[in-house]
Amino acid sequence: MSLRLLSRKERAVFSSALRIPGVCNHDYRIASMSLMNRITLVLALLPFLSGVTYAQCVSLTTLGSASSQNFDALSNVPGSTTNNLTLTGWFLNETGGGARDNEQYAVDAGSSNTGDTYSYGASAATERALGTLRSGTLLSVVGVCFTNNTGSTIQSLNVAYTGEQWRLGTAARADRLDFQYSLNATSLTTGTWTDVDALDFETPNTTTTGSKDGNVAANRTALASTINSLSISNGATFWLRWSDADASGADDGLAIDDFSLTPNNASLMPDYTITTAGNAIVVTDVAGNGDVLNVAENGVSINFAAAGRTYSLNGGPTLSLPVDVPLAGAASITIDAAAGNDIINVGAFVAALPSLTLNGGTGDDVVNFNGDITFAADADLDVDLQDDEAMPGVDRVVVAANANLVLLGTGAATLKVSRDVVVNNSASIETITGNLTVEANQQTIPTSGNFIGVKLAGGLLVSYGNGALTVKGTGGDSGNDQYGIQISDAGRISSSIGKVSVSGTGGSGPGIFNYGLLIDGANSQITSGGGDVEVEGQGGGDSGSGSQNVGIRLANAGQITSGGNGAVSVTGTGGPGTGNDICGILIITAAQITSGGSGKVSVSGTGGSGPGIFNYGLLIDGANSQITSGGGDVEVEG
Repeated sequence: MSLRLLSRKERAVFSSALRIPGVCNHDYRIASMSLMNRITLVLALLPFLSGVTYAQCVSLTTLGSASSQNFDALSNVPGSTTNNLTLTGWFLNETGGGARDNEQYAVDAGSSNTGDTYSYGASAATERALGTLRSGTLLSVVGVCFTNNTGSTIQSLNVAYTGEQWRLGTAARADRLDFQYSLNATSLTTGTWTDVDALDFETPNTTTTGSKDGNVAANRTALASTINSLSISNGATFWLRWSDADASGADDGLAIDDFSLTPNNASLMPDYTITTAGNAIVVTDVAGNGDVLNVAENGVSINFAAAGRTYSLNGGPTLSLPVDVPLAGAASITIDAAAGNDIINVGAFVAALPSLTLNGGTGDDVVNFNGDITFAADADLDVDLQDDEAMPGVDRVVVAANANLVLLGTGAATLKVSRDVVVNNSASIETITGNLTVEANQQTIPTSGNFIGVKLAGGLLVSYGNGALTVKGTGGDSGNDQYGIQISDAGRISSSIGKVSVSGTGGSGPGIFNYGLLIDGANSQITSGGGDVEVEGQGGGDSGSGSQNVGIRLANAGQITSGGNGAVSVTGTGGPGTGNDICGILIITAAQITSGGSGKVSVSGTGGSGPGIFNYGLLIDGANSQITSGGGDVEVEG
């Protein structure tokens, strides 16, 4: 059995209780009793002491298991003011004097402005919350103590609760319940206390004074945070408390509900951190596990999901993904990948998306755009999966069939990858006046493998204004058909009036048909309605016997064109191999290079320099295969 000194209020209770009604007090005070009788009387009175709670602290027995309290066991008798707090482990402390300074709580629905501790809830409802209202000199503190009986040292605590507002005392200013914890307290008023501001509850609704319904969304806030870097040994006790701050004017009735605490034996570091400061949503992969991160629209929020992964939002607790982050007010979204092979799947968005930046980390990263996205006016798209390590990873961007990425106003799109970019059939990346840049395998050390640098098989890269459109691609170094750039199946690189620059380099491996640039099929084209068009193609292959590594191959009505005063410049160079048919530029089966207006057309082809045969600088073959101009000069070298 443990002994402690009685408080001032407890002594007053004893002094009052030990008088016998109707008899002179000086004849029958406790001093006249024997020692044994005094002890017996004290023990008999202990359970009835007003406002004194002798409940044990809440026992925590299992790491990772939440201890919760919903406060529904509080009294719901309207108007009662002398209720003892009997929830296991929960305490209240009142100071300042007055009739309500009695270590007891009242029951209210938010109508009272009297300072006290309250069981808040709708009249007579069993759904309750534990709260306080500071008024006059009365100050109330509520809290809970826990004992670590897990058998292990607790190193972190996940704390969560819902703050509820049941009364607004003064408009246009916020009141607050201040959250603190202590590792050495023995009550709510002893020990050293540490603030956790992330768990402070501030008045959510500051308009219209009077009672509020704390169960309405506008009057409540869900709060959660992880307290890390702890060392709570087995058998030790710790405390949490909420103190009612002194706001200007009449104070508010604020309460806590749906409380939970989860002990852990490690400081829980999240896999992802998410911040929303300064109108910027930033998602950072800090664990580097190699994940599939799904990014999708969910109502008015953006949803981030990765199976089996955790996150922390604005320094809050470590929780399991997925999470919804409101898009309202966001001007940008940034996702930073880390080590590991990551896949980022971006779904369709109905709402206009702010600027989106996707940064790769070390490892092989893939970004898939799987649905339509129209960006907000002047918002940018920036995908950087290039130069993220000494030896480049197999980094890709894929735009799914029928997915259209549209940037409005001056919004620019920049995609840089260490491997390849694929824009599938009926998919597009479109800008209005912003620049559009696509670079694949342009880093200092090329990526190895079997791939085409930029592939537009029915896909479109389009600028509708005067923004520059730049596309560069280098094929892989393994096998055949490693084109730098492929435009086929009515694929198109086009601008309305802006300059178009395209440069393709075939793969450097020992294979054949490693074209720098392939344009194949009707309506497959590189074009500008009024700007200059500059196209370069370098055939691939190595110094071995590879053949037909053509710089630029136009076939089956493929086109390079410009309109208005736009000039067309085409330069093709055959590969370095010793084989045959290594042409600089090959124009066959009704393919064309043309200027529809007064722009100059310049075509220069250089065949392979090896000992092989048919290494033409320029070969034009077949009906309607031609180089023309609507009115400008035409210069051809081969």
